[in-house]
Amino acid sequence: MNYAYRSILSAAVYAAFAFAPYNAIAQTAEIARDKAEIAQDKAQLKSDQAGLKRAESKLKTDKANAKAAKASGKMSAESADSMKVYRSERNVKRLKAVVAAGEPGSAQLKSDQRALRRAQRQLKIDVAAFEANKASGKSSAESKDAREIRRDQRAVTGGAAAVAAGKAELKADQAELKADRARLKANQGK
Repeated sequence: MNYAYRSILSAAVYAAFAFAPYNAIAQTAEIARDKAEIAQDKAQLKSDQAGLKRAESKLKTDKANAKAAKASGKMSAESADSMKVYRSERNVKRLKAVVAAGEPGSAQLKSDQRALRRAQRQLKIDVAAFEANKASGKSSAESKDAREIRRDQRAVTGGAAAVAAGKAELKADQAELKADRARLKANQGK
């Protein structure tokens, strides 16, 4: 019995020493994998930060361009609906001038008056559509410049979220590496 006890004890000690280097190698591989993940996360974070910076720069440029276009009266600062209203107003104004210059009692004057009434009805319809679309936030009530600014703002928001997620992932990977190093050190001390 004494012999059996010694052989089991020696086998247990042998097994403990045999697996110790294997555990150290496995933990070293884990640390190397964590370091690679951290390097990859740092590269992705750097890329996300560069993208965010580009989006912020584009947003700033687009805002300045929209402000300049609006100040100079360019049509790119106007929405599709407001352009319809503008054209209808111009048409009504032109037809009023034609009716005022027309010969009283002529067939042409009567035709021009009917055209003026049609243009005034169309103007009312266009104004109502513009107001409804503006109130509901439809993009046809937004200028091209405003749509571009909104698109840039969404890009900046998405970029900021990506940077925040990248920072959190990097922090988690660094914490995992620290835990693996502590586990390796504790196992080497045994």
